[in-house]
Amino acid sequence: AHWCPPCRTFTPILAEAYKQAIADASFDVVFVSSDEDQSSFDEYYKEMPWKAIPYEDRTLAEKLEQKYQIQRIPSLIILKTDGTILTEDGVTELTQKGSNAIGKWVKGQSIFWSRAAQPGEHTWKDIQCDSCDMKPIVGVRYACATCEACNICQDCKQKGAHEHDLSQYYTYDD
Repeated sequence: AHWCPPCRTFTPILAEAYKQAIADASFDVVFVSSDEDQSSFDEYYKEMPWKAIPYEDRTLAEKLEQKYQIQRIPSLIILKTDGTILTEDGVTELTQKGSNAIGKWVKGQSIFWSRAAQPGEHTWKDIQCDSCDMKPIVGVRYACATCEACNICQDCKQKGAHEHDLSQYYTYDD
């Protein structure tokens, strides 16, 4: 949406990655607006190199919002060619990985991955391993006092994937 500061920050990131990747990949982006009126939509959309649902088709925009359970904007939902969801967190993936994210999406791969928690394991909701991109981290989570906001999963700690000393996070269950 034109009025949304996070959207105004993210749109140029998406546009740049789109322009870099479009020459090498077969994919498309479709903008679904949350703008409040046609003129705001028109002003914002002129910055975008991709397709859009026409502003006047609010019914379709609302159906898509409900189908994909959009809770916040910006949102970037990545679909596979069969229409199933590849990732609901395209904003984070693209912001962190740039056009490399698009390269993985075109291959049907998400940047983030995870596994089912075993009995007694904690799931660290919305926290990713900065080494292997497990998200959410399942099991033991470690932090680095040297690197700001660095999170490492147990497997990566055991593999020595981080160069500094790590401290274990504890849960109320520990």
